[in-house]
Amino acid sequence: MVIKERKALQEPTSVQAQSVADKYESLGYRVVKDYKDMLEKKVKEAFPDLLSRLDHLTRHYAPQLEVAWDQLKEIVWPRELTPEEKRLTRGTKIKFSGTKGRKTWFEVHTILGMIWDDTLQEHFALLWEEGEKEPKNLQDCDVNAYLGDVYLENGEQFKVSSFKFDDFEILDA
Repeated sequence: MVIKERKALQEPTSVQAQSVADKYESLGYRVVKDYKDMLEKKVKEAFPDLLSRLDHLTRHYAPQLEVAWDQLKEIVWPRELTPEEKRLTRGTKIKFSGTKGRKTWFEVHTILGMIWDDTLQEHFALLWEEGEKEPKNLQDCDVNAYLGDVYLENGEQFKVSSFKFDDFEILDA
């Protein structure tokens, strides 16, 4: 049996433009042919830029770890990365430090990639602490840091952004 390699989509199909038109029609609007043609043209013009942006984000920020089929998670970029987040490319080393009593401590971590948390609507970085065994698969990653503040529905703060710690430092990028 020969398996053909699938090529990545290089240009949009009419399905993308039609889905926008269908949305308007489901709301009761009548979509005319000129609008559909214009919409299809706009989608085709924007598609190459969209693909290159997604490719850049995936190559620089997505984790490259083995994942079990039952834990497979789609890599998504639902919003633009902030300037601070853009500095956290895969492989970047960061340092957390602090003081307990008279002792100063610090931990150095390497960023393994970013993942979007659908439930909390925020990116988090998978981290590997220096001196520990490097994780080879997603299941072995037990350290992460949320990149923005996360609040519960009642307004209570659930997670604090890593960027807000006074002792957070990017060592190399």
